[in-house]
Amino acid sequence: MPSENQKTPVSEVTLPPVADPHIPAILDWFEAPHVRRWWGDPRVNASELIWHRKAPPPSGCRTVCLSETPVGYIQWTDFKAYFGTMAYGLPAGTIDIDILIGETDLTGKGIGPRAMTQTINLILSQGAAPLLSVFVSSKNGAAIRAYASIGFEKKQTIETDAGGVEWLMTLDPSRWSARDGD
Repeated sequence: MPSENQKTPVSEVTLPPVADPHIPAILDWFEAPHVRRWWGDPRVNASELIWHRKAPPPSGCRTVCLSETPVGYIQWTDFKAYFGTMAYGLPAGTIDIDILIGETDLTGKGIGPRAMTQTINLILSQGAAPLLSVFVSSKNGAAIRAYASIGFEKKQTIETDAGGVEWLMTLDPSRWSARDGD
């Protein structure tokens, strides 16, 4: 494993489909304070996990693994298919992505951006998406920087039902060329 200041080698980050043996770890991560802070209610997240495992493309989910060990979770969905409406000026077909690194000692090591890059490549290999989006708390500077490092741009702030503020960040696929996460 990399030392504290080293970035994670790309070859060590893989995205296998979520398998039944991964579920207990993912459910535990939903309960972890560092995840719950940004993801909210673990019961809602567990329901979304079930939905994403059964959803047809372009929606999906994967386990984020480091050297074959599960360390996180990533899910994506057609914004309109999941939420039932288009909002925030997003075009139909926009794919929204959510990611978590569940192991606290592995946050900030570059695993998230590598997993996001692989996921973007996977999504785009399955067909055209006019836009990719992430919603991130305005207080989550590390995530904002990570998303920006792979090409997401801040578009607008969104007031949440809980009274917080999130950034809607987007990535234009026409400006993306497949990469390996370096």
